[in-house]
Amino acid sequence: MPNRDAVTWNSIISVYVSNRLIGPARALFDEMPERSLETWNFMISGYVNAGLLDGARDLFDRMPMRDVVSWNAMITGCVRGGLTADAIELFQGMLGENVRPDECTLVNVLSSCARSGALGQGEWVRAYIDRNGVEIRGFLATALVDMYSKCGCIDKALRVFEDARKKDVSTWNAIIDGLSSHGLKSMR
Repeated sequence: MPNRDAVTWNSIISVYVSNRLIGPARALFDEMPERSLETWNFMISGYVNAGLLDGARDLFDRMPMRDVVSWNAMITGCVRGGLTADAIELFQGMLGENVRPDECTLVNVLSSCARSGALGQGEWVRAYIDRNGVEIRGFLATALVDMYSKCGCIDKALRVFEDARKKDVSTWNAIIDGLSSHGLKSMR
């Protein structure tokens, strides 16, 4: 093509990333005259989805600007890779840069706390949720129930479950799993 614009570059990079062809995607990325935030996010997500966290982190650290998508990609990668401390550290960095987390961010960070048994960090995230008036429903309710259950606080898990505005099958499954892992047969 004689004339390539950002849409053209991003389209090709997106196709490569979708097919986990990170090498060709990175070659195009490096060749681009100007990179948009979207382009950086495509690449970071591509590295994360391919399980290449070091490459994702390298790009993330070099980004001139980050948004919630950038942070979520890295936090998700750390959670998937079992790097729970890194996920929590990234969340704190995100808040330090005044990027407002969304439900995806909070769910991933709580999942990280549940996996590592980091009740103190989970409580800190819960305090953030309460302080900022985030509605606890659906996936967020499920993540809180799961975190409290796995961290040994079944009473708090039950309270979150009972107070959740909207419960889906995942929320029910999380409380059932929590109750059974604590040797309880019912919520009462």
